[in-house]
Amino acid sequence: MENQLRSTLKGNALFSLGSGLSLILFSDQIMAFLAITSTFPLKLIGFGLLFFVLFLTYVAYKNKLNKSLVYTIIAQDIAWVITSIIILIFDAFAISFPGKSVMFLIAMIVSVFALRQYTLYRRL
Repeated sequence: MENQLRSTLKGNALFSLGSGLSLILFSDQIMAFLAITSTFPLKLIGFGLLFFVLFLTYVAYKNKLNKSLVYTIIAQDIAWVITSIIILIFDAFAISFPGKSVMFLIAMIVSVFALRQYTLYRRL
């Protein structure tokens, strides 16, 4: 179980790395796709994701898996999903429909990571 959990954390890190780098490197294109007026929030989220990647990597490769740190990661993933749903429900940033669709898809991917991590966490 521990190896599966570590693999899931590494997968989460890879997905978050790709997302974070994309938000930073392609912020102009993503801004246009989302139909928003500033790249600042995209870059801010991107850099935040890079810090999350560092945390995920630390936890995944640590000799002894720290259950409280794994729980923190699960909570952060759940917070991402809930925040995304709130933004979508209340149309908080007037994001384009294709942008909302991508945002929903990303939230669902993150929810799969959260569920898988939680399931494996409970079996430790």
